[in-house]
Amino acid sequence: MALSNDASVRTDKVVKVDEVTTADSGMGFDVDNGDMEKLTDDTHNDSGREMYLASLQLAPAERDAIAKRVKRKLDFIVLPIMIVAFFLSFLDKQTLNFSSAWTFKEDLGLTGSEYSWVASILNFGYLIAVYPSTVLLQKLPVARFVGVMTFFWGVLLIGMVGVKKFDHVMVIRFFQGAAEACIGPAWMLSTSMLWTREEQSLRMAWWLGCGGLSSLIGSGMSWGLGHHTSGPLKPWQLIYLATGIISAVWGILIFFVFPSDPMSWILFTPEEKLVAVWRVRGNKTGVKHTKLLMYQIRESFQDPKLYFIASQSVCMGILNSASNFRSAFFAGFGYNASTSLLMQLPGGALECVACLLGGFVTSHTRNTMIITIMIGFVPGLAGMVGIAALSLEHQTSLAACLWLQAIFGVSIVLTWALISANVAGHTKRHFFVGTEHLFYAVGNIVGPFLFIAGEAPRYMTAVKSLASLYGVCMVIAGLFGLVMLRENIVRNKRGQTMSESCIDEQSFMDHTDFENKAFRYRI
Repeated sequence: MALSNDASVRTDKVVKVDEVTTADSGMGFDVDNGDMEKLTDDTHNDSGREMYLASLQLAPAERDAIAKRVKRKLDFIVLPIMIVAFFLSFLDKQTLNFSSAWTFKEDLGLTGSEYSWVASILNFGYLIAVYPSTVLLQKLPVARFVGVMTFFWGVLLIGMVGVKKFDHVMVIRFFQGAAEACIGPAWMLSTSMLWTREEQSLRMAWWLGCGGLSSLIGSGMSWGLGHHTSGPLKPWQLIYLATGIISAVWGILIFFVFPSDPMSWILFTPEEKLVAVWRVRGNKTGVKHTKLLMYQIRESFQDPKLYFIASQSVCMGILNSASNFRSAFFAGFGYNASTSLLMQLPGGALECVACLLGGFVTSHTRNTMIITIMIGFVPGLAGMVGIAALSLEHQTSLAACLWLQAIFGVSIVLTWALISANVAGHTKRHFFVGTEHLFYAVGNIVGPFLFIAGEAPRYMTAVKSLASLYGVCMVIAGLFGLVMLRENIVRNKRGQTMSESCIDEQSFMDHTDFENKAFRYRI
């Protein structure tokens, strides 16, 4: 059947979809038809809708064969670019931790809480820039925006080589945080438009799990550079110089090679572009829509998922901020500067393994995301109890307790994956992503001030607070899962009268998860 002959059929289907979307959501929100633009208006359509409709003209066997080729290109070209970029963003953040193992504090004359301020200021920049970044990611080509920002933060890292005092560090790290604010949201949004919902958690585990890889490689790199004693630059300056140069070069690669969307990627053939859009029809989140729809932001505030995400993100940000004090912990346990860096290698390895294992399990087993998130917090809680209870003579045991802290990275990965999989409507999803990263930054700002200098080497205020937060995170995750499970049950009881083709087409109309009654939450 020719594409043009389908027009009347598609119009009828859209009317049916519209009838469904005006029903109450089951989460206590009624869609205000007077507040919405007409869903059949072309200006409301997802940018991938026409390509999805064109993909239906391909023979099913041909389409399936092309889909395999598309997936291979995404996994072996796009995913490695994302992995390295996120690895660098984590490495850039951890350069402060690695530098503190050498003479960074002494050379800059940092005293009292100044190091805590240096650790936190990056997140102030992140906090201010995260919402503007998510808006720009919706409006601008992802590759161009992220490429420029990655290059810029590389230049800022190189600039750290010349800092002489506290004020200089604060300014550079503030702008570094602002530049890095785009990378997490960009990769979350790119994952949601390039891979299917079933594929997303494992792919996110690969690129987000690079927090552990950055600890693993960064510790080894910093240890090696720390033994370079000749030349004008000190070890911590070499660390910043090396990470800065690599980041700037990778930013250039992202700018020219990374796909801003599947419809325009230079490495896809015309047929592959069509099938890349067709592949993600089941996500029910479309590809991209550049128009900001204010009703979706208003809907976000009436969605309980937003408040679960915000509270969970604050807690995880505080937990994550402890990574800036790993070198200080190891030093307090009796390890010298060189050994304290090497002792961080096992923690990085554990984080990588945990993230990939969690991503694999949730990609291949239904309804395991929430339970895996909850389990991911348990080792960290046990480790904090161990740090509080063990005497300083048990050096190796205390080190193992610190290694356990890295495992909760799997919970961060899967919490981010929950947003990608369970929030539909482009403006709404961008708003959720921005909220998650904003509150994560708030947590990272607050966290360092739990580490009171006079409480070294155990930092008991921080240890007790972090142990409590692990428990809070488990409770929040459980409640989050129950809310989504209840909504799925309600929607299943109502039944679904639309055909599969109509449901797929609705996925490219920028409907929110409240509006689209065919949407089911992934838990």
